[in-house]
Amino acid sequence: MSTKVKAIQEFPKPETVSQLRSFLGMVNFYHRFIPKIDEILVPLNAYLVGSKKRDKTKIKWNPETDASFHKIKKCLADATLLSHPSTDAKLALVTDCSDFAMGGVLNEITPKGPKPLGFFSKKLIPTQAKYSAYDRELLAVYSAIQYFRHMLEARPFALYVDHKPLTYAFRQNSDKCSPRRLRQLDFISQFTTDIRYVPGKENIVVDSLSRVWEIQFSSLAELKLWESSQNSDLELKGILEGKIKFSGDLVKVQMPDSDISLYCNANSTSNRFYVPGELRRKIFDHLHNMSHPGIRATKTLIASKYCWSNQNKGITNWCRACIPCQKSKVHQYTKAPVSRFLPPDARFEHVHLDLIGPLPISRGFRYCLTMVDRFTRWPEAVPLLDAKAETVAIAFMFNWISLFGLPQRVTCDQGGQFESGLFLMLKRMFGIQCVRTAAFHPSSNGMVERMHRPLKQALMCSKQTWFEALPLALLGLRTVLREDINATAA
Repeated sequence: MSTKVKAIQEFPKPETVSQLRSFLGMVNFYHRFIPKIDEILVPLNAYLVGSKKRDKTKIKWNPETDASFHKIKKCLADATLLSHPSTDAKLALVTDCSDFAMGGVLNEITPKGPKPLGFFSKKLIPTQAKYSAYDRELLAVYSAIQYFRHMLEARPFALYVDHKPLTYAFRQNSDKCSPRRLRQLDFISQFTTDIRYVPGKENIVVDSLSRVWEIQFSSLAELKLWESSQNSDLELKGILEGKIKFSGDLVKVQMPDSDISLYCNANSTSNRFYVPGELRRKIFDHLHNMSHPGIRATKTLIASKYCWSNQNKGITNWCRACIPCQKSKVHQYTKAPVSRFLPPDARFEHVHLDLIGPLPISRGFRYCLTMVDRFTRWPEAVPLLDAKAETVAIAFMFNWISLFGLPQRVTCDQGGQFESGLFLMLKRMFGIQCVRTAAFHPSSNGMVERMHRPLKQALMCSKQTWFEALPLALLGLRTVLREDINATAA
């Protein structure tokens, strides 16, 4: 199978009328290059008669509609494979990225309209799915150019995106870009700097390709286990029969590369799996026990992928009954008014440092150097053998400066490690401004001190030693939603 049309050949059958409308919109965009397209699409168009724009009605496929669906995909693929780009024709690369996948299409501009030369679609890995909208759209452009590189090299072309801020990518200050953005923009600039905006409503083809993988399954349980659990769940049966109230709209969705279908809530922006009763506590334990976040953070984390009846009430009760949380969390504390730091202008510009210890000896380590970026709230914790000034300075150099660059300001307390001649010489060498907090007043360095509480409670809740539990605890802190910035540190 040619890679040029792999994304079209593997396009799954739509489950709802809304998904079918998106697929037909993509196909009709190239109707000029598909002979007898109206005749082929008659069985499929019949599903759209009298339907609404976001109709979630499930499609009942039959041999006639199956034949129509596979024939139109073959015709579109043939039209792409049989077309050869002209050496002097203008090219246009259109990209898009959803919450779960990215897509792209390379078109040749002809008098009849855009003619497809190739299609691209790829599912996002979990780390990429957590990127901001800007970074996901930039990743889609970067990946599409890599995919069509053999057709784009030494050819001028325009790049179309439906994310307007991306059109200013080559005009922004590079000092505020992350290393990943700089690498991707540098690669893109080798091919084109002509980035143009196209409204999302007009970006029909690529929008459809970027949503091929929108329905994905968690690795927590096998598909067959979920299917059997849903089929035997009495509460789900009551919801489907209308005996139990449910705020969402449950539809059965076929899983990719499988003949198994699971019930999902189709009212949300992304399909969230309905969790049967016997799997709910397992889902909660899997997500909550990573770093034992609070009630609201746990609700947000679970609700992003799963749903069930009285979900918020159940999560609240489980969080309050969590024994490790009760043992390690401080529920009442005093707050003193403090003055505010100047807000940083860029990530990793202002970092807060502190030491934890002495701790129980684990693999020879007794202390921990903690560091937090004030802009993104990104936490780092480095185990130390001792609390000597040389050890702290080397840990700061190797585990922060080498990864994130030089900060402009460092806030720390008046501990001997941070007041030593070695540490002060390090700051003067790199031109780092040092902000000292008030003596015997840890709340002055509240950014990092506040991070200690969830970090310590996550380590205390773990059955492993603190050295072994530290990486997973940091992962939980980086991926939990922060209310002050309304985002995760990652």
